[in-house]
Amino acid sequence: MRMLLGVLMLLIFIYFLVIILYKEMNDVSFQDAIDEVNTYIRILVKGIKKLLNPEPIQNYGIYLGFDGNGNPMSNKIDTIFSDVGKIYSVYTFYGYRRDTNRLIYRFKVSQPINSMTEEELYNYCTSLCDSIVQKEIQRRNPLYQYLESLVSVSIYPGFLDIYIAENAEGQHENAMQTEKAEIQFKMSQFSPSTPLETNWNDN
Repeated sequence: MRMLLGVLMLLIFIYFLVIILYKEMNDVSFQDAIDEVNTYIRILVKGIKKLLNPEPIQNYGIYLGFDGNGNPMSNKIDTIFSDVGKIYSVYTFYGYRRDTNRLIYRFKVSQPINSMTEEELYNYCTSLCDSIVQKEIQRRNPLYQYLESLVSVSIYPGFLDIYIAENAEGQHENAMQTEKAEIQFKMSQFSPSTPLETNWNDN
């Protein structure tokens, strides 16, 4: 009991010390300092509650070309992404994998049909793949509304990876990935990475 009382007294002391420091540093009235400190405390408490009780992640459930058992149908996926043929004369679904927030399709591709800079190729692939995915979702659900950064891509020698966000965090990761590539292009430091060696599921 004494220990609990001691902790309580310490917290009260720290509370009023912070108020006094805030008042002196910002040249405001005592009441204004109390109001501001209380506001910060409410924000802190709200943040702690959210951290301890996170809201369940809402997944979008975008599985293009998968059957009812969750297995990819290679021919169906190749058909859905047939517009990739506008960039590569040869493209074949190679496999897929999931990370925490995104579903990633990998295609084995030939050299681009038309001569483009790496930046032009990256931008074209990003725009085209985003259009493919958005239109396919719209076809399935006419009420669907466009989502920003739903799709991003990575281009390697012989491979094209298409990242589809499964939730809001996945959209953020896509946006960061695209922004990073754009910065590299501006700094003329972009170079194709070696394809990530990992297990790609093809069934």
